[in-house]
Amino acid sequence: MSEVAGTICAMPEMTIAVRGTASLSLPAQTATLRPIIHCESDESAAAAAASASSAANELSERLDALAERGVVDTWSVGGVHTWQSAQQYEIVTADEIESVAEIESVAEVESAADDDGPGEIDDADRADETGEYLVEYVEYTAEVRVDVRFVRLGADLDEFVTDLMSDSAVRVSHIAWGLHTEDEEAARTRIYALAVDNAVQKANAIAGPPAARTRFPRRSSNPI
Repeated sequence: MSEVAGTICAMPEMTIAVRGTASLSLPAQTATLRPIIHCESDESAAAAAASASSAANELSERLDALAERGVVDTWSVGGVHTWQSAQQYEIVTADEIESVAEIESVAEVESAADDDGPGEIDDADRADETGEYLVEYVEYTAEVRVDVRFVRLGADLDEFVTDLMSDSAVRVSHIAWGLHTEDEEAARTRIYALAVDNAVQKANAIAGPPAARTRFPRRSSNPI
């Protein structure tokens, strides 16, 4: 999809330039934002989901306060979606884990002196011969999508976006355009330009179908 440039104009209008050849002059009274809450856990899928739910609850409280002040019209929080996002194996010593019994997937690692050759897994080998274990680490990811409609733009929306972007568990995204950026200034400019209510459908008609959404990079996490 071609790059879509946006410029903030004097209230109450905003101009969205599509492909640099056409522009839409739209009322700047409402804006739709779709933050994504993104949490990871190396404990369990339930732990990742609990973190995402907790973050969603905190966000809901903030949106409630904005709604009471007349800044937000409507908002909704979607369900928690979880999946296994990483799986890896590591050779660790008994000293590096608190209890072998607590590890779900443990196999004894064969000593380099064994006839089968180094690195081969042999259940018949005794762990105390090498003191090493092959341990499986699994990481789970949970996401919650939020849809919030602002009816008053300006400092309130600016502060809201800035706060979201300072939270490592939240990504600001306009799903219809596959927008994701961690550059604060660029995010604010493009959100103002592209997230105006009813503008997306009109801009899509000019620019064609949206490109596939690019997932943001998964944050690295340390094993147990």
